Amino acid sequence: MVVASTFFQHKNIHKGTWISPDTLTLNQIDHVLVNNNKKQMIQDVRTLHGPICDSDHFLVKVIVKQKLISTHQKLAERLRWNTNNLQNPGKLEDYNKRLDDRLENQEETQNVEQDWQNIKTAILEAAKETIQMQPRITYNEWWDEECKEAIKEKNIAREKCLQR
Repeated sequence: MVVASTFFQHKNIHKGTWISPDTLTLNQIDHVLVNNNKKQMIQDVRTLHGPICDSDHFLVKVIVKQKLISTHQKLAERLRWNTNNLQNPGKLEDYNKRLDDRLENQEETQNVEQDWQNIKTAILEAAKETIQMQPRITYNEWWDEECKEAIKEKNIAREKCLQR
């Protein structure tokens, strides 16, 4: 845990969170605690004297910058087309021919969304037939059935050890 209220440079009047009844002593007794891995999210900490809280403590204002979690793409969207097949003039001509056939056979509607879905479907179907997907790259070539069996044996031994 980290005390985030002492990170930032402010005038002393903006650091103090409690004022004594004689109004001469100003202390910082209210703090903001943050986990070490989240301390980069805190942008500023200061006290506010304006809001009346019916207390001898001042309001502590913390500005936090939160990053939104990105959504992961579906596996189908992450697959890539094998663009090397487009370098082959025969496959490129075949792709163009199939795409033209599919687009000619579609009827136009007044709905733009429906038209877009039809065009998108035609492009994807023609590409699947001619261009095809790129083969997945295996980064862990060393991971094979022998490794999987060793992990299973290790887990079984661990469970036996925990049951003792």
